[in-house]
Amino acid sequence: MDPSLLLRPNPFSGDDGSLEPAMAEALALEDPGKRVEAIVAALHKGRVFAAVRPHAKTDEDQPGEGTAEAAAQQASDDVVPAPGGRQAVPVFTSMRALAAFAADARPLPVKAKDMAALTLTKTGILALDPRVGSASAECYIGRSAVAAIASGEEWTPPWHDPAVLERIKGAIAEERAAYGVRIRSTRKGVVQILVNVYSSSMRGEVARAVQTLVALIAHDPYLSARFDMVEIVPVRVV
Repeated sequence: MDPSLLLRPNPFSGDDGSLEPAMAEALALEDPGKRVEAIVAALHKGRVFAAVRPHAKTDEDQPGEGTAEAAAQQASDDVVPAPGGRQAVPVFTSMRALAAFAADARPLPVKAKDMAALTLTKTGILALDPRVGSASAECYIGRSAVAAIASGEEWTPPWHDPAVLERIKGAIAEERAAYGVRIRSTRKGVVQILVNVYSSSMRGEVARAVQTLVALIAHDPYLSARFDMVEIVPVRVV
């Protein structure tokens, strides 16, 4: 083993495995959008736990196999379901949350930005505190936010991005059924596009407006980079 690996200081030597204060405050917020924004902000400077599964040592194990970096790489190979048929890399805000998911796993403290960088090479989505036997996490962090965490850059949520709203409004401008749009987040981090449609609109007209947005998100590079998990919801309000 490289001797320098043995001398590397441990930044988590005083970590008791509990929920960090900034993350606790974020998770307690009631407003869904502000909650997701605060979670991302907490991850920018905080740590998470990765679940390292036990495995038998073999003759094929390589030098450095027992390092924290190698363990984090192994943990990032584990995935859980995410909305829209996608997959996410699970991370945990505390040792207690990890134990509820995988009692046999070793908790590995990792800087959230380092785990985000690993996630970008995998699924691009983080699942924060998934639970055993459940397809649902406390919150999902999409690729644009994961990239911002990994790079240390500020993240602009889609619901605060004027370029996102401008593109979507432009796409439905010619749709007879639609006359307005709003963008918001759910508590789970899924982005909802709420399309206002006339109560007198035929079902086919509403479906066409929805399909217009589906096609737009799929083919517009800017939007496809901003949306990982998105729901388009027609709302009859007039």
